Amino acid sequence: MKLVSLQQEEETGADGIRSHLGAEAPYSVRGLESQLGISKTEIGASFKRILSNGMAIKDRTTGRPKPNRRNLYDFIVHGLKFVFPASPGAMTRGLPTAFCAPMLKSALLSAGNYIYVWPDPGGRYRPIRLAVVQECSGGGA
Repeated sequence: MKLVSLQQEEETGADGIRSHLGAEAPYSVRGLESQLGISKTEIGASFKRILSNGMAIKDRTTGRPKPNRRNLYDFIVHGLKFVFPASPGAMTRGLPTAFCAPMLKSALLSAGNYIYVWPDPGGRYRPIRLAVVQECSGGGA
């Protein structure tokens, strides 16, 4: 998805690409390392994966990886739930999510007594916790 955002910034002529990278090229491994905070080895391995599975293709003129938006969209819509399944955890304080979220509460019904929450120390509810994809240090999602 970072490739998509870089490509959009490049197409619109936004100066935001260069402002936080300094002299680094936005598509370089070093540039992505500084933006994403992950190692160059991980970035190289992820490029190999996205090129081999069709999420990106190499541009014939520049040789840079270019996002395949259709495959990326299909993965987000249909595949993400299989890669990161939601699994109920222990009871914890948090913010309502899924069918319990305030905007969906009146539109969807639940057969259970417990609601699902996204862990948050400032949340008002204390039902079943949803396991998060990756814990972050910010105190919540």
